[in-house]
Amino acid sequence: MRVMMKLQFQYVLLLIAILLSGCQSNQIEHDFAKYLLTKDVNLRIKLVPNANPDDPVYHDDGTISLILKNISQDLIRFPVDFGIRMYTVNKESKQWEEVRNGEYYQITAVGMNLESAKRKLELEGGYPLYPVSSNIEEISSEPITASPVLDGYELPLTLRLVVTGRVFRDDKPTDELISAYYDVEINSYQPCSPPSNVSGGDVNCK
Repeated sequence: MRVMMKLQFQYVLLLIAILLSGCQSNQIEHDFAKYLLTKDVNLRIKLVPNANPDDPVYHDDGTISLILKNISQDLIRFPVDFGIRMYTVNKESKQWEEVRNGEYYQITAVGMNLESAKRKLELEGGYPLYPVSSNIEEISSEPITASPVLDGYELPLTLRLVVTGRVFRDDKPTDELISAYYDVEINSYQPCSPPSNVSGGDVNCK
């Protein structure tokens, strides 16, 4: 009888622990909303791993590599760094905190000098991701990279990478901001150092 009661008590404690863990997890996700500039998240754009299975999301040199896709019927433009922000949950406080990005982003200047490319990008409102229904010559996906600076962080950890862009209609900016995020599991960390051998720019960890 005592054994049965002890087992029942242990079962109740386990059930309570599971419920509390679930509540805490829900609260953490709820708290993350304040870091987003919009409620339109993972709906019109999304971040996905590279289709090549030999190309991991997190590389040995400390960089993250993902594909940003426009899955909407809208033209969306992004700043040079694609509005990338990275966050992780502090293991002690259970609060989100921002992780610094060590990646250096350069404007792609094809057939023009850098200053002309900068002015063109500013006038157009940012890098375009065209609607998914556009013709094949127009880009609706783009590789992006980031280099989280994880000195002082306890591993393993989950890093949430967020991008944010703006919807354009009739070649004019709207007040609609949209975001997407992707959770990256990191088990080891190699401090980044220039130059990066991953597309998207050189690494700057200073």
